Amino acid sequence: DNSPTIYAAPSSTQSYIATSTSAAGCTVSATINVVIEGTTVTSTADAGPGTLRAALACVVDGGTIMYDQPTTVTTVLTAPLTIDKNVTIMGLDAANRPEITTSSSGISIDALKTLTLKDMDVKSTAPTQTFTGAGSVSISGLTVGKQ
Repeated sequence: DNSPTIYAAPSSTQSYIATSTSAAGCTVSATINVVIEGTTVTSTADAGPGTLRAALACVVDGGTIMYDQPTTVTTVLTAPLTIDKNVTIMGLDAANRPEITTSSSGISIDALKTLTLKDMDVKSTAPTQTFTGAGSVSISGLTVGKQ
């Protein structure tokens, strides 16, 4: 396999021109847009490219997810978010904290895993606990509350 590998951090979209030449000398070219998913949250949607869920799927155990969006918007999680690795989720800074609002059953942290939240606001619209599971939560520069 002679496929090239492309590494990019944070996530990005790049355009490439792919050219193929056959043994007979015929050449075909096409422009291809490649979206590389990363660990930067750029969307407030519940799921899809650039979301917290997508970043969580991409981050390695012990990695960090960064928010890169205005703090005037809120990520609303409509389904439970499961933390199955040690991960840090960081907002912009103490004065510009993005907000995560959970509905249904909140954020579940698996056993022996730690969710570290820094410079984030977390709110729940459900009558259940915001954080559940056998894992642990480490908090700094965070507001946790009910709406």
